[in-house]
Amino acid sequence: MADQAAKKATGSHPDSQTHLELPEPQSPQTLIATTKHTIHQTIQSEWVTTWEAVKHGKELFRLKTRPNKATLDTHIGTHRAISSIITQIRTGKISLHVYLHAINKADTDEYQYGRRPQTVQHILLECRNWTDEQHQM
Repeated sequence: MADQAAKKATGSHPDSQTHLELPEPQSPQTLIATTKHTIHQTIQSEWVTTWEAVKHGKELFRLKTRPNKATLDTHIGTHRAISSIITQIRTGKISLHVYLHAINKADTDEYQYGRRPQTVQHILLECRNWTDEQHQM
């Protein structure tokens, strides 16, 4: 009798109207997903802090655009050599005088006619030698 009363109290008796539902223990997949999400958020937060604080490589930062998943869409279906050039242009780490001078591979950062530093912005937007290409862009 005591056995039946105990089963009824816990909801395991077949005649019992109340069934006590115990929560399922969390699956390992849930714990892994939560851990991955937390790690991703932490890395993202640290990246943003570093992106804003670092003193070198500010070419892309000056354009006020943060790299994101949409940035990667630029590279889909693009030949690897073109993709490399796009990345070099975006980061400013390309064989222009400003970069070459910064790594001690050029005597000056100025362009061939010696008036302006040869930067990505200058070549893409300002240089008179590339006006046809600038209009096509």
